[in-house]
Amino acid sequence: MKSVAEIRDNNLCCSCGICKNVCPANAIKYIRENGMFVPEISDVCVSCGKCYKVCPSVQHSYEKNNLHQAMVGNLKFAINAWSKDSDIRHFSASGGVITTIVEYLLSHDYYDYVFSVDTYNYHSQVKTNKYDKHSYNLNDISTQKYTKSRYIPVSHENLVDFIMNNSDSKVIIIATSCAVRGILNVIDKFKLNRNNYLLLGLFCDQVYNYNCWEYYSDMLFDNYGDISEFNFKNKDSGGWPGNMKFYFSDGKCVFKNKSERVKIKDYFKPERCVYCVDKLNVFADISLGDNYTDQNSSSLGSNSVIIRTNLGEKIFKLISETIDYERIDVDKICVAQYFDGRKKNYEFSLLKNSELNDNFQLNSVMDYEHNSNAASEYKTVLRNLHYGEIYPLNRKKLIKQIQKSGRKTNQLKRIFCALLRRLHNES
Repeated sequence: MKSVAEIRDNNLCCSCGICKNVCPANAIKYIRENGMFVPEISDVCVSCGKCYKVCPSVQHSYEKNNLHQAMVGNLKFAINAWSKDSDIRHFSASGGVITTIVEYLLSHDYYDYVFSVDTYNYHSQVKTNKYDKHSYNLNDISTQKYTKSRYIPVSHENLVDFIMNNSDSKVIIIATSCAVRGILNVIDKFKLNRNNYLLLGLFCDQVYNYNCWEYYSDMLFDNYGDISEFNFKNKDSGGWPGNMKFYFSDGKCVFKNKSERVKIKDYFKPERCVYCVDKLNVFADISLGDNYTDQNSSSLGSNSVIIRTNLGEKIFKLISETIDYERIDVDKICVAQYFDGRKKNYEFSLLKNSELNDNFQLNSVMDYEHNSNAASEYKTVLRNLHYGEIYPLNRKKLIKQIQKSGRKTNQLKRIFCALLRRLHNES
């Protein structure tokens, strides 16, 4: 039987941790390799194949056979929204809608637990942990650590262990699209009650690998001190979409412009993200992310929210008095979330399939428009990823490459600004 060792060996692991606690022989542990935490299987493996069957990195199927329709997914309606609680809105990464939903459902006993991340330290593997209405405490929200987004692979091993051993508990799950797929695989394969789980799906462009921690320590704060935590996005300096905020062991904190997170995206990215087309989390009950549309945009932050299932619609009705919102056409969200980039990812996945002699099917077969430049772009993407995978062994080369890319970006910006000025003068 196949195991997740094949996923790891082909650099397709997304570090979701879901396989670890479905193993009946306790044969899986996670080790750090090329900036990712990946499964290592011991000799006690009984070759049952359960780990492979729940792995979300392969066999992505969609209910639509047209690529664009598959990327949009089924839905009831879409809104832009933000929390009515000004503190929740301020301390959240965008509009605070997830925090508002979770707080309401726990405090009113609709759900028993939420599994949430509670650290901004990415030096070791980040995992979700269990909270109930007493421990999910928002009394002093400024000190809490479940309100801001992480852009790092998160392990859901604790969640999987809990739901397999406490099948009657009602649980809120917050996850990116890859993890949502893996969790749904667990629910299906182990015959758990799907109605017990609310899936709040995060929009996800990509995550960063764990080597970004060393990169920021080296490149931004060498000789400054030890980083204890950092926020990829923090609204304390300049509002939404937020700059980076770094915390140090001596109690100091420093803001850095958001460009510091943007410029390393192409290098510190798990390879599996390259092949993902599910940016809008189509199998969640409610999927949501930053509002990049031109509707209801605010420096205070707001969310674009897609209500997808009957359960999602029921939850929306329960919490609707706790948020401000306005209906929006989902096509506006698709444009704002840059769907064209995901269409490239689909072609990249076909190229990867070909490399592996079709031993894995990363995405189901769908109708799409062919991009003649896909093969050459794919080579560039993989070359850039290698810089981040082996960091800091190639520190000087990576710096040079980032500087080179930055010069190209600045040239394009100057050309774009010149065109805008010309259009303005002509009008």
